[in-house]
Amino acid sequence: MALAFRGSWAALAAVAVATVAIPWYFVARTLQNATPVPSTVVASSVTWADRVFPSQRPLAHWLHVRGVAYSVWAIRHPPAAARIKKP
Repeated sequence: MALAFRGSWAALAAVAVATVAIPWYFVARTLQNATPVPSTVVASSVTWADRVFPSQRPLAHWLHVRGVAYSVWAIRHPPAAARIKKP
């Protein structure tokens, strides 16, 4: 009787392993064949000193309070300044 009981545990363990392993196989296969989606989002704000500035005006004010002119900052950081440039 103990031998039959041990066999049922083995079958139960095999079913449990299959129940976990089969879905993860499909997850891994899907992730392996994944293709990136092109981004359509364009950055329109600047993160500076752990703050997010959505436009030129708040950043210019923040810089002015700290003793830096926006024009000087824009010359030193042209890619960031181009993101929030006024149209």
